[in-house]
Amino acid sequence: MVYKLHVFSFKGFEAFLYFVKGILPERLNVIRLLEIQGIAFPFVTGMSPYSCDTWTQAWAIIATMKGLSNLTVIIEPGNQPLLDAEEEAAYFGPLKQIQQVANYEVRLNWEKKSWERDLESGPYRITRPILPSPIH
Repeated sequence: MVYKLHVFSFKGFEAFLYFVKGILPERLNVIRLLEIQGIAFPFVTGMSPYSCDTWTQAWAIIATMKGLSNLTVIIEPGNQPLLDAEEEAAYFGPLKQIQQVANYEVRLNWEKKSWERDLESGPYRITRPILPSPIH
């Protein structure tokens, strides 16, 4: 047995991709709960080790995980740029391809921005932190 619990949490998509490379592909199918925390828009800002291809690859792997029932993706704001429609589609499009997960949450750790266009249309539930009101 490679692992006893079927629950995994990764701080960053690079850690998830390294984990995937180190196990047999069929072992991914027994994972029930997956949580991944990442920085917003890494390939848009050019932050290593991401590219649009590796981002898409990570989501393609998650889409094949047959036993996955709970998926939480926590996206930290970092120094987020304003996204145009094409960049938003490139970033959030792969998240929308995940259809097999019963409990799918995307936690955006920032207030809703005016540039957000089509984020609510995915198969996930978007949650945001409750931020304190500014004191005047």
